[in-house]
Amino acid sequence: MVERSTHVQLLDGSVVKMTEGAREALLAKLNNLSGRALRCLGLAYKDQLGELSDYDGENHPAHSSLLNPSNYDKIETDLIFVGMAGLRVISLPSPHVLSRSWPRCPWKSSWVFWGLQKNVE
Repeated sequence: MVERSTHVQLLDGSVVKMTEGAREALLAKLNNLSGRALRCLGLAYKDQLGELSDYDGENHPAHSSLLNPSNYDKIETDLIFVGMAGLRVISLPSPHVLSRSWPRCPWKSSWVFWGLQKNVE
């Protein structure tokens, strides 16, 4: 997702062109999160949708382009990167163990969200 993004939305909401420094900072943070055994999820959007701008479902003329994965690299370009989340995945025990221990278990999940405060040169 970082590679397909041409812009980045800063924490103040402004959108700026992504610099090589910003791309390197994002990839470094991604490596940091994944190195901590977190499942990483990137968030981006596209505001210029072209023929898909008025997409309304299966009857839309451009729907067939969404069914062919070879089109995805053309569709998913010029993205605006928003941030990333690092999710800690907690394995649940088997249903048998879970049914006996659920009332006593303090199941927790955690996540880390990270975005750019300013563009990095």
